[in-house]
Amino acid sequence: MEPSVSTRILAAMSKAFTRIGKDIVIAMKEGGPDPDANARLRAVIQNAKSVNMPKDNIERAIKRATDKNQGNYKEVLFVGYVPQGIAILSSGFERIPQVTKELSEEAAADVEKLLEKIEENHDVQNVYHTMQE
Repeated sequence: MEPSVSTRILAAMSKAFTRIGKDIVIAMKEGGPDPDANARLRAVIQNAKSVNMPKDNIERAIKRATDKNQGNYKEVLFVGYVPQGIAILSSGFERIPQVTKELSEEAAADVEKLLEKIEENHDVQNVYHTMQE
């Protein structure tokens, strides 16, 4: 049985909040806890607000990032090619391709299936591609 719309929305929100929590940890470890002095942290907090992440969740993620026992997250950038010669790249900031590739509907559907599988992984933050939309 397929999950209800509200269940899918809650799952998507939970996934987004988890990703943003990791982004906060990474940003703080790289640039410190002060959003005024850490542009990346400031951007992540703005991103959290744009997806309606509750203030309490943001504050908990910041507190968790200062905990000495917190895991040591690092940003890793994976780059690869999927079928049909489409380049993809797991990135923390939005990447806009300079060159895109147009695919047939059938080929685009194949690439979309693979992109969805990659995005389902809870360790994946963002996926960008060169496929023309």
